[in-house]
Amino acid sequence: MPISLGGRSALAIGGGGALVASVIVAAFARPALFGRGTPTAHRQLLAAFADGRPVDGRLVGLVYQPVRAPRRAGDDVRSGALPLQAAIAAATQAAAADPSTTNSRALAIARLALGQYDQAVSVLEQISARDEDGTIASDLAAAYLARAQASDRREDFGRALAAAQRALRKNPSLAEARFNRALALEGVLLGTAAQTAWRAFLEVEPSGGWAVEARQHLESADLRQASPELRQAPRR
Repeated sequence: MPISLGGRSALAIGGGGALVASVIVAAFARPALFGRGTPTAHRQLLAAFADGRPVDGRLVGLVYQPVRAPRRAGDDVRSGALPLQAAIAAATQAAAADPSTTNSRALAIARLALGQYDQAVSVLEQISARDEDGTIASDLAAAYLARAQASDRREDFGRALAAAQRALRKNPSLAEARFNRALALEGVLLGTAAQTAWRAFLEVEPSGGWAVEARQHLESADLRQASPELRQAPRR
């Protein structure tokens, strides 16, 4: 089944010709970010986040990066950095030519990186039936979280929680899904459950940058539970 590409051509999004090609090469020449072997479009897009991840949630396979300033929903793709414009052009072309699961995930992540949360969610929902190991559902949870935060769509926190839970039913040890589940529980204001979820994440990933963030969330949740005043304070 073809993936809807939102009605915009790759050239309209990313520019044309040799400039786009050269930017793609420069942006993706970071093998340490995606390990050994020939990088797929999906892994190349993850490499384009070297200067900071675009969302609070965790995308499967993304090496830790601190979150950068978020885009608002509906931002024009042309406001993004040229490497990301090139990346979305390449991902759009790849998904149009071959709407494989990998290419479709690349397209969704490019949309997500550029603040096009509705499009990212739509593509991931379209391919969710192909999810064999929970990775698509986990990325979908991250996309719902981003849309909830950017558009103040509180119901998306519940959708993110459901997606993360689906991922964990397929793969209980998937660290990305555990991370996104904990964020979603914070979003639906279930503080005690969020504490438990952060501890569950730290069981599978006790060290590294993601673990540092998890402990920061856990300490914040502990403080809220201990203080009636902070318990009522809005989460940022």
